[in-house]
Amino acid sequence: MKKHLALVLIFCGMLSFGQATPADSGWDKIPPPTGVVTDYEQLFTDKEILALTELITKFEKQTTIEIAIVTINPELTPKDRFEEFTLYIANKWGVGKKEKKNGILIGISKGYHRIRIQNGDGVKTLLSDDETYRIVQAYFIPPYKEDKYFDGTKTGLEALIRTLKEKL
Repeated sequence: MKKHLALVLIFCGMLSFGQATPADSGWDKIPPPTGVVTDYEQLFTDKEILALTELITKFEKQTTIEIAIVTINPELTPKDRFEEFTLYIANKWGVGKKEKKNGILIGISKGYHRIRIQNGDGVKTLLSDDETYRIVQAYFIPPYKEDKYFDGTKTGLEALIRTLKEKL
């Protein structure tokens, strides 16, 4: 009898998995950011985090646009929910000024070979999804293919900043 109950519980758990809410997915237990760069996958050295932080902080002072980078360990979410998870983080952490909706979250997962950039509605008026996609393909991805995550993130971040400055 106990074996059958266990099988039923496992089966029911699999059925509801695809419809998990942040509370039952464990997402609500994500700790607050450690700064503008939160490195759960430990892709960057302390010096590299500092360099990325300086770029982001300088840009925010010039424009008020807030950028956050988070590396996402595969243990935090299933691969098929990666994009949804990055949006959840952007909203939970409050990336961007609320009244301007001017946040950008760059979610990176080496383990899943994924990157997702979530632009707030205020940023989307300056930077289209197509432009964001082209920046990812041209600046982030090539170094990532060589396992150079800092180089790809830095050049991609610089391209995002340069493109946004041209439009302000």
